[in-house]
Amino acid sequence: MLNHLLNLTKMNKHLILLFVAFGMAVHSQAQVPRTGTEDTLKTRIITVFDYKPTISDAKKLSMVPMVIDTALSKPEATYLFDTRLFNTTYVPDSINAAKMKGEPLDPLYRGYVKGGLGNGINYMLDAYVNSLRSREGELGVELHGKGTQGVLLDLPPANYNHWRTAISGKKFFKKHALSGKVGFDRERIQYYGYDYNDTLVAPLYLDYQGNEDVFKQVYNELFAYVALKSFYTDSNKLNHDLKLHYDYFSDKNGSNFEHNIVFNAIGSRYFGNLLGSIDFITDLNNVNYVNDFYFSPFDTIASSITNTILGLTPKITSQYQKLRIELGVKAQMDLRADATTPRLYPDIYLKYNLVKELIIPYAGITGGLQRNNLNNLTETNPFLWPALMPLQNTDREFHVSGGFRGSVSQRFTYNLCGGYYRERNAPLFVNYNASQFNPNITPFGVNYFTLVYDTLTVTEFGGEMTYRIDEKLHVVAAGVFRDFQTKREVEAWQRPNFEISASGFYQLRNKIIVKAELHLLGPQYAKRYKDYIVDDTEAVGTEFINDQPISVVSDRIKPIVDANVGLEYRYTERLSGFLSLNNLLIQRYQRWNNYPVQRFNVMAGLTYSFWKE
Repeated sequence: MLNHLLNLTKMNKHLILLFVAFGMAVHSQAQVPRTGTEDTLKTRIITVFDYKPTISDAKKLSMVPMVIDTALSKPEATYLFDTRLFNTTYVPDSINAAKMKGEPLDPLYRGYVKGGLGNGINYMLDAYVNSLRSREGELGVELHGKGTQGVLLDLPPANYNHWRTAISGKKFFKKHALSGKVGFDRERIQYYGYDYNDTLVAPLYLDYQGNEDVFKQVYNELFAYVALKSFYTDSNKLNHDLKLHYDYFSDKNGSNFEHNIVFNAIGSRYFGNLLGSIDFITDLNNVNYVNDFYFSPFDTIASSITNTILGLTPKITSQYQKLRIELGVKAQMDLRADATTPRLYPDIYLKYNLVKELIIPYAGITGGLQRNNLNNLTETNPFLWPALMPLQNTDREFHVSGGFRGSVSQRFTYNLCGGYYRERNAPLFVNYNASQFNPNITPFGVNYFTLVYDTLTVTEFGGEMTYRIDEKLHVVAAGVFRDFQTKREVEAWQRPNFEISASGFYQLRNKIIVKAELHLLGPQYAKRYKDYIVDDTEAVGTEFINDQPISVVSDRIKPIVDANVGLEYRYTERLSGFLSLNNLLIQRYQRWNNYPVQRFNVMAGLTYSFWKE
């Protein structure tokens, strides 16, 4: 049908073209060329027929699109299972171990020595010889020394020297590290705290002028320790840290000596997200005096006394997001021949990372027994008289503390804190002529110190800050302010109510290093006895010794301001020179009553590194 319509359409087109061609031919024959004399109105036109164009009707096909829907059937899949094992082989190809190239390490020197000399015949020496980097272990030897002839105006010679040497080592195993150290310490001091211009004191000491060795004291200490520490990465295993320390201490000629043995064992293990730990300590101390002596209120102090402190502290530590909590309890016992006293203290600490290491508030409460023996007390105050030092352990009943710390930037960190605690049997230092051994009977003994014990309640506020720019600039400052409340004594003798220190260095082009230090100690109070007078305005209290009243006077010791500066010039990588200027304010301050220090000290010296790897 469609082909028939196409044929009719083509035929109509041919007829139309034939009629048009014929009409054009007739028209062309009827036209006659014009001339100038011809009358155009007389021209005849002959028309054969009239042309009437017509268009035949179009006939459209009525065709509607149709969708043929063919539904395909989905074949059902059939799976067959076979339990037989199909053997396959795989040969892995070896891959060479990856090597990461880190930053080059700075070369090390096995040896280092620093020595200097100063006015007043002052000297110092530091020397080290150590092994280099090793995965097996390390070994080192060290020697330190300093001393002075101590020439002071209006005072006897103040000779002093202090030497210390030690050998230390460490051995690394697969999961453990074994370390140890053995050494010897010798400190020579002079009881020079008497003034030849004092009309009361001088007559008692003039007989010793030129023979000051009678007031010479020497402290000897032999120490050793060994430690074993584990490094298990598996949280299910028990990590442990074991330490054993032995210390032998004696004074001049071994008249008074003591043995101290401390064993400390710490174990820790994770239980899920909780870290459990237990800390066990045994501290045994045996002291031997040249003679027994009487000391109130502890009665007669035997010539040989053994005391042991036992402690056990279980603790659970939890870290949840920004919060860290440590919950523990400390159980301790003070074992003596005449009594055994158990103690129980809380051991709680928590902190919260409030603002991304910027502000971290923290708080805690703890307590515990603190060992007092000949060694650590003479280390605090070397002018003590060991033969008359009654030993009692300090019981810190509680210590509540808290504060804020954080890092403002990578360069600046801070810590602001406060605390409140109470101590029973806190040691205080008093001069011998202000003690029950010599209650103002004679001025002799002003150059010796002994002990009194009291209960102190202390409120303190402090802070610390550090600022550092790489290895170029480093500044550290710290301070603490304390308020002491005593129970029996009038003052907390020889304890400053504030301590402030600041230190720093600046390095210029790795050649010049400028150092500075500043130390401030608040006023202190020294105890003095005088004959009892009713309504004595100078007296701050009254004591009864042998049932007799005696007045107590509190002598104020001026605050201490100690400023020091230093300069170091590195001539080469190995060799440098230094210059130190100490006590720039030229103060003759006293840290201990009757013991002024040298006003000004200058020291110059060299440092040298040797035995390069």
